[in-house]
Amino acid sequence: DMGHKMGCNGVDNGKLWFGSVRVPRTALLNSISEVSPSGAFSSSVASARDRFLKVADQLLSGRICIAAMMISASKMSLLLAIRYASSRLAVGPKGPSDTPILDFQLQQRALMPLLASTYAFNFGLSHVKERWAAARFDPKIQAESVALCCALKPLCSWHALETAGVCRERCGGQGDLSCSRF
Repeated sequence: DMGHKMGCNGVDNGKLWFGSVRVPRTALLNSISEVSPSGAFSSSVASARDRFLKVADQLLSGRICIAAMMISASKMSLLLAIRYASSRLAVGPKGPSDTPILDFQLQQRALMPLLASTYAFNFGLSHVKERWAAARFDPKIQAESVALCCALKPLCSWHALETAGVCRERCGGQGDLSCSRF
């Protein structure tokens, strides 16, 4: 394992390498390239860059999954913060502590734009998943699918980072407790 991962410690990442190991030619994964018995390399994809991109395209499903995890993290952060803000009472206009802090503009202006953005990213994720699935059968939209997948992952990650931070802050001291799961 490569060590502790904040928020994703259940994900196993590791390094594995071999030295002085020979892989038989017949055991190579060769969907787009081939090595002949004489050792000559040939490929159905002409340039090295295009071969790299062809292999990298197989990682797109991982990008979509990471984007989905980040949207889920945003949803969970907002759920916790909005529930807290709905139940935490503060001094209201009548004097006693009877007003949920969610009724105050400061709380609303911090949380509601993040909630709206999370909805938008969720709709975007659904669109990207549809385009990615369609691109398997329509090569004309392959480039668009790759661009969408590559753009959505970092956007959702940055949004989740901001959302978790703001939601943690909006919960006051209780947001810093590990049981709050921010």
